Amino acid sequence: MEIDLLANEETGQRSCLIPSVATRDAHKPEESAARFLQKKQRQIEEQRSLLEELARIEQDLKESIRREEKRQQELDQVRREENRIHWGSLTFLSLNQRTAKPWVTSYYKNIPMHIYCLPIDTVVRKQNTKKTKR
Repeated sequence: MEIDLLANEETGQRSCLIPSVATRDAHKPEESAARFLQKKQRQIEEQRSLLEELARIEQDLKESIRREEKRQQELDQVRREENRIHWGSLTFLSLNQRTAKPWVTSYYKNIPMHIYCLPIDTVVRKQNTKKTKR
């Protein structure tokens, strides 16, 4: 890099257009510290905005889970009430007709009891009727 020197005619001193390394280094730590602080503040603000966004997302998820649990509780209450009604009528039938309980209750749906009461058929194996030659 070429440095242009200007001569001051009155004093006879030369002045430099480009500041010397010593004057540049004198301002550099202050400027770098200011840049460093700005960078840190920017990072802190970005982290704070990310945390706020995560908190908002978490709040939305909690709210949706709460609504889903409430809906599921309402469905469970309706299912329990229907089961109570069915159970009362089935108990009445079994007492009057002296029959076994006709339904097996399941979490998902009512299944007829006679399906579960059927004996399991075993596979009958044929005995070997061929005689071996001696």
